Amino acid sequence: MDSKLNRNIFQIRTDLQKKLMSVVFFLAILPAAVIGGSCYAVLSMLISCPKSTAGDEILLFLNMDNWMLIILATVPLAIIFVWFSALVVTNKIVGPIQRITSEIKARLDGTKDGPIMLRPGDQLKELMEQINTLLEKKK
Repeated sequence: MDSKLNRNIFQIRTDLQKKLMSVVFFLAILPAAVIGGSCYAVLSMLISCPKSTAGDEILLFLNMDNWMLIILATVPLAIIFVWFSALVVTNKIVGPIQRITSEIKARLDGTKDGPIMLRPGDQLKELMEQINTLLEKKK
């Protein structure tokens, strides 16, 4: 595979990608925060109730210290997972846009010829195929 087709998926390169990252990230984190906060509130009410029908064994496990540790351990992991997932998704969209733009510029300058190639797994292949068809007809 051409070395120019390789990329680092852990980089944010353009303003478009920054905007997409923020949208994807907050659309994933906001519902998670609402659901997590609701679960925390329900568990807090269950724990604070001295006479529970759930049984004493469950109340021994469901004390505040255990749940705080679980939340403190899982929230940062969830945020990291969402961040890297958003990064991969936006790279699959923004990368091809950058590549198509630079390839069209090279063809307009006359420094390159032939069809535009994208990486496996990139989005916008349909657009690239239509641009390649247009370039072929203009020869």
